[in-house]
Amino acid sequence: PEAGLRLVALMADTAATIRYDARFRPRADVLLAMIDPVLRRTGPDPSVAHYGDEAVLQAWLARCPPHVTLPDASPGEHFQHAVYDLVETLGFLVPKGAEPRAVAASLLAADLSVFGPRAADPLYPWLDPELRHILHVVLSDPSHPLRGCWPRSGRLPSALNPPDRAGAAALLGAAYAMGLAWCNLTGTPTPERGFTTAAAVVHCLTHERDDPVPGTSGTFPRHF
Repeated sequence: PEAGLRLVALMADTAATIRYDARFRPRADVLLAMIDPVLRRTGPDPSVAHYGDEAVLQAWLARCPPHVTLPDASPGEHFQHAVYDLVETLGFLVPKGAEPRAVAASLLAADLSVFGPRAADPLYPWLDPELRHILHVVLSDPSHPLRGCWPRSGRLPSALNPPDRAGAAALLGAAYAMGLAWCNLTGTPTPERGFTTAAAVVHCLTHERDDPVPGTSGTFPRHF
């Protein structure tokens, strides 16, 4: 019980921190509302842990305020957050003079282009006006400059290569999560050959390394 209470307190601290970001504030407030009764309880908390994980899940969901749409029931919100996550992982482009939001929209367009320009129609209502416009024009105009961000021959343009393996891993996770999110929102089957962007980021991880080679004092060249 003591360890569980510490975990709940950590959840409350996390929610209190991220609520300063307007994107996360609504769900952070909900999480705080779910946690507060536990933190205020002076007596024992009736536990359902011995009934298994599903029972614990349902017990927590029962604490969720009734006006809130749960994440599993809101694929649009999930997609929305996945796009913002991709933008965050592209932050390394700022010193290079690139706009992460524009690049994220272009990479989304690269994934969608396999299915034709109308594939984006269900996604537009979930994007803010700027991202919606960029996605539309990049999909509609084959000569648009932002198509220069698209992977070619299975590789990212060199300017989009993350600075290290940690950055590449973060970009891979965000790109893949975004792909799953828009597939779920649109009802599109996951592409058999994978998502264009995620597949290109995999190349960064499999053909570059910056970790020390066992038994040596140095590292392999970044390309080998």
